[in-house]
Amino acid sequence: MGLDAHVACNCFRDGLCTEPPVPRTMLTVNECGDVELIDEQNCDVDVANDVYDWTIHACTHEDMEFVSERVGNISGVAWLRNVAAGLPVDRFGKLAMILAGLSGLMDSYTPASEIRRALPELELLLQEDHLGSTRTICTLGGFVVEDELDWGPIILDEYHALGPSPYYESPWPDLVELGVIGYEFVVRSRAAPADELLRTRILEQKWDPESVEFDPAPDGSPTSRITFTNLQTMESVTARSFGVSTRLPRLGRVLANADGDEPEPALVYPETLIVGERRVMLTEAWWTLKRLHRLFAASAATGNPVVWH
Repeated sequence: MGLDAHVACNCFRDGLCTEPPVPRTMLTVNECGDVELIDEQNCDVDVANDVYDWTIHACTHEDMEFVSERVGNISGVAWLRNVAAGLPVDRFGKLAMILAGLSGLMDSYTPASEIRRALPELELLLQEDHLGSTRTICTLGGFVVEDELDWGPIILDEYHALGPSPYYESPWPDLVELGVIGYEFVVRSRAAPADELLRTRILEQKWDPESVEFDPAPDGSPTSRITFTNLQTMESVTARSFGVSTRLPRLGRVLANADGDEPEPALVYPETLIVGERRVMLTEAWWTLKRLHRLFAASAATGNPVVWH
């Protein structure tokens, strides 16, 4: 799942296609720039299939697409929306409006007129050094546990369970969720409606080694009775949780074991955590923005919309 996009070519309009399997008077160019039968619903199925097969190799562009790009998976599209939310409206307002409307489950198009107005803003954005900031989860010593909160699958200021998803069917009735709201950690129950158990800017998590249990699923993650403490007020709550974990990064190559598999980096549970912030550099988004630029430039050149699907 995710978002793809294309811009149709003008070869049919310009007479640069091979001869279609039906008279040209039976064909039209729709609002997306794609060639289709005028009365497809009342046409014979074989005729419709012949026209579809013809469009695949009707010109030098496969599927009659001038440009076709994979924009991103669902997480990548969420990242694009968050990019839009942080862009200055006075400089990137038209571009931000297009990006904010994207979805990993959409089937729509943006007219070339709107794309042409946004293209200069996209070209300006590609000259920037950075794209705003993103929250991070760090230890007090500066070790980064989670590098992207706002630019990954987590939507800014919506509750997110750092362990299981909200739809996770827990075998433990006392399992809690742990999320980040703004710059605070929040521990809450999984009941509906949820009860907030703890809110803190500086979180301490201490595991009870005697109560560790594993998710019954293959390669299930460990849970434990964990005591979460607000180190500013010393308020605490003890409940079963997956906790906040990270894997230590590999430094250089790791020698493969006898089975040819590289060992997983060690899973660690930092004891003290804060929500920090860092700048997001343009280079982190370079390839996604360049794919968008190819689509926008093609739309501006052909007059056809960018079709999202």
